[in-house]
Amino acid sequence: MREALELNTEQMRLLDKTYKGFTRNGANLSEEEKKTLRNIDEELGKSSLQFGENVLAETNAYQLILSEDEVEGLPESARESAAEEAEAAGEKGKYLVSLQMPSYLPFMTYAKNRALREKLFRAYGSKAFKSETHDNREVIKRIVELRQKRAELLGFKSHAEYILAERMAENPQKVMTFLEDIKTPALPAAQRDVDELKAFAEKRDGLKDLQRWDASYYSEKLKQERQDIQKYHPDVITYEVKDKDGSHLAVFYADFFPRKGKRNGAWMTVYRQQQKRQGENLRPHISIVCNFTKPSKSAPSLLTFNEVLTLFHEFGHALHGIMANGTYSSLSGTNVYWDFVELPSQIMENWCYEKECLDLFARHYKTNEAIPAELVQRLRKSATFMEGNATLRQLSLGTLDMSYHNGAMVDDVEAHETEVFKDFNLLPAVADTNMSCQFGHIFQGGYSAGYYSYKWAEVLDADAFEFFKEKGLFNQEVASRFRKLLEAGGTRYDKVLEIGPGMGVLTRFLQNDNYELTVAEIDRESVVYLETHFPGLRIVPGDFLKLEPFEIMKGSFALVGNYPYNISSQIVFKMLENKEHIPEMVGMFQKEVAERLVAGPGSKTYGILSVLCDAFYEREYLFTVEAHEFSPPPKDFDKDFIDQFEKDLCENNLEPHKEFIEDSHPADLAEVISQIDFEAAQNLMELLPAEVEAEVLMELNNEDLRARLIEDYTGEEIARDLVENLDSDDAADLINELADDVKKQVLSSLEDQQQAQDLANLLVYPENTAGALMGTELIKVQSSWRVLQCVKEMRKQAEDIEQVHAIYVVDENNMLLGTLSLKKLLTTSTKTPIAEVFSQKVTSIEATADAEDVANRMQKYDLVVMPVVNALGQLVGRITIDDVVDFIRDEAAEDYNLASGLTDGIEAADSVFTITRARLPWLLIGLFGGLLAASVIGRYEGDLAVLPQMAFFIPLIAAMGGNVGVQSSAIIVQGLATHTLMGSTFTRLLKELGVALINGVILAALIIGAGLFLGYSMALSLTVAVALLSVIIAAALIGTFVPLVLNNYNIDPALAT
Repeated sequence: MREALELNTEQMRLLDKTYKGFTRNGANLSEEEKKTLRNIDEELGKSSLQFGENVLAETNAYQLILSEDEVEGLPESARESAAEEAEAAGEKGKYLVSLQMPSYLPFMTYAKNRALREKLFRAYGSKAFKSETHDNREVIKRIVELRQKRAELLGFKSHAEYILAERMAENPQKVMTFLEDIKTPALPAAQRDVDELKAFAEKRDGLKDLQRWDASYYSEKLKQERQDIQKYHPDVITYEVKDKDGSHLAVFYADFFPRKGKRNGAWMTVYRQQQKRQGENLRPHISIVCNFTKPSKSAPSLLTFNEVLTLFHEFGHALHGIMANGTYSSLSGTNVYWDFVELPSQIMENWCYEKECLDLFARHYKTNEAIPAELVQRLRKSATFMEGNATLRQLSLGTLDMSYHNGAMVDDVEAHETEVFKDFNLLPAVADTNMSCQFGHIFQGGYSAGYYSYKWAEVLDADAFEFFKEKGLFNQEVASRFRKLLEAGGTRYDKVLEIGPGMGVLTRFLQNDNYELTVAEIDRESVVYLETHFPGLRIVPGDFLKLEPFEIMKGSFALVGNYPYNISSQIVFKMLENKEHIPEMVGMFQKEVAERLVAGPGSKTYGILSVLCDAFYEREYLFTVEAHEFSPPPKDFDKDFIDQFEKDLCENNLEPHKEFIEDSHPADLAEVISQIDFEAAQNLMELLPAEVEAEVLMELNNEDLRARLIEDYTGEEIARDLVENLDSDDAADLINELADDVKKQVLSSLEDQQQAQDLANLLVYPENTAGALMGTELIKVQSSWRVLQCVKEMRKQAEDIEQVHAIYVVDENNMLLGTLSLKKLLTTSTKTPIAEVFSQKVTSIEATADAEDVANRMQKYDLVVMPVVNALGQLVGRITIDDVVDFIRDEAAEDYNLASGLTDGIEAADSVFTITRARLPWLLIGLFGGLLAASVIGRYEGDLAVLPQMAFFIPLIAAMGGNVGVQSSAIIVQGLATHTLMGSTFTRLLKELGVALINGVILAALIIGAGLFLGYSMALSLTVAVALLSVIIAAALIGTFVPLVLNNYNIDPALAT
């Protein structure tokens, strides 16, 4: 089924991810199981929140008030921060140390008082453990139990198996093997680190029982003794990121300092994901959040080297989001395999150890001196200082994570952790402390069954950074390749087709990179060699040119090969034929190599095959138009095409027209349907997907044809196939055309009761009112909300809206207050109330207003959308410019029909009887008028007998009167329609009288001259001239007065013509 969809790589990846997103969240479960899953998810959410709140409460509650002597050893910046915290707490002259990381870490690293270090360590280690009010032990047990139940409900053996099914590591066994493989060399290295630290502490201070609260202190002393490392810091925050050509890439925010209620640690977050929508590349809004030491009164925020590493690490995540260039937000930026997501961040840390990079920003905050080379060298050495112990620590946490989530039930959190850590403890365990109870990464964050990914990414980033080292830290070519990796996000291909592998020179490397590899080889000896030396390799023997690649690969794939001399061109063109399935190609064209060798130095032989591949493959990455976003230009369908199309439809011969039907705009299909036989039209409509069928029906200008096409539909079918695929305004128009009993069936058949209610409300409004034109699909937010809540609610509302025209602001009673600018929304703090940023300038219209008023107002203010309110001022809908254009077109057609003496609603496609019925009444009125005129003329039969020449001028005078009357009424009708008519009725009549006198006098003079020239007497010529002048004046006054009177009585003034 998937292969039949013929999707490109990114679309296939999106399909897979979307499908798994549903199934991994219970889409295939029974209703009872879904209910169970919902209950589990709800309780898990509450439990994770409770876990974090407990840790935060314990962190915020602890304060250690110290004297001057008790903070001996702390750096000046840390002392000043502690003094400021104490003063803020009402303890001026003292020092406050807390469990917040910017306070805790410096104290544990530099404080000389060992007893206080122990006290603080025990307080930190016992957070949310054995607490009377905030104990996390039962919370952990419940989280682990619920995660296991959830995994089993979804068909997995454990939570870890569920998580790793969508990771590079694939399964718990691989993770445990990975951790054990690193643990083997790390354990002895860590033991050497601890032994060295013990020896140093004993030599320096006579300490014989090194404990955990001593480790950071003596590690720092040992490091300073060996390397004398100072503190340097970057001091730049960039809020807009631009590409090298000056184009906008992203909005970037920095949140560097701790505050009340802000959790510890550092992280990157995304306020808006990059995505491509309706032809526009929506760039991301990215933030990094840290907890650096705040600036003091006497010094800026001096960063420790570890804080610089943190900044670079988080900026690596930010860079991943900033460079994103995917089509779909769910595959964009950091939406990649979880154990890959740390690669961009960890690779960035490497630059912190390179002088070439540090020279760009690392300067002394007082002297502006660049960081010395010898200090950089010591920094490099510090990177591996106590690395064994640090690695063992990470491995122990990764193992602890997996132990909770690999199927085992936990009865006692403390005993469970002790058992896991027993192989990792190189220093004595500290009683009444517990890591699990504060392990927010796995119980509150998103790292459950995933903490191993930090070490996993380290292995990946080590290889990647070596490439930068080899080519240059700022090498543009390597950076461009790295950027493409970041741009790709979660879009990737796993399959590779190698053409002509021969003896498998490339094959071996491709297999080692874990691709799903298939080779196509025509040479029999090579096939035998490959079968012998590459067991398990999928080999397709035969000529590539005769194969169907998509059928072989069952999806998108990359093409690799050393393309033979004699068939290079054929391979390229076959590849381009299957371009949608081949997102990447690499290889060498032997034909071009030979051509360049023969051409010699200085040749202008460019190689057409390379040019073709470069054009197709580079351009596709730079600019892609999705099929659903492509609106083709209007098509002209000649008679031959229509006749052939109609014939093939009737004979069910659809193959020649498959591409036309799939690619055509609904308006083009509607045009074709209106020109073909009804039976053929029915056949075509049956072929169309429901959403396209609905749009095509609404594009038909012939309502009778639309009614015939759906006359056999039941109310349920109209609801399901048509109404549910239309915007509310179009759906209401369609329902309005149905019989009353069918209307009721349609509304009662709609599954979405809110949609049914909205449509029922729309159907109440009379035709040609604002309510009849409006749709109910819109985005609205409440003025009492803050920006963050506003964004969340907008996301929910936008799921069912095809296009967002405006953001309306209402109060709690749905009263329209104004509009919200998207720019304001994106550039304002998430905590800002909407009431402070929205604009009260909004042009609205009541639902009962005349549709002409809507058109005039939107034209006057150049609006593309206008909100509609009820009599109370409550927001009930919106009208878009396309609805108004349709109304104006219909009004113009109606006025033209009335001016032409036709009943409104008549079209060329109507039946003979319908058109006759529309025309006959007006012709009868014309006939009556003609008979009346004839009877008047008959009264003067005697006069005409005496002077028969007067009869020649009767048609002329009558025609001139008709022309003048039409001109006058047309001017008045136009003025009434456009609201440009100025002055009173009397003023208008005077003005028309003046125009009629001038025109009449000129025409009368001309008629006198013409009469004399033709030999008529002066008396006759004067008589005709006076008659013409009189008729012109009368016609002008009647043509002006009648439309004004009709308009006054709410009758269409166009009828006057």
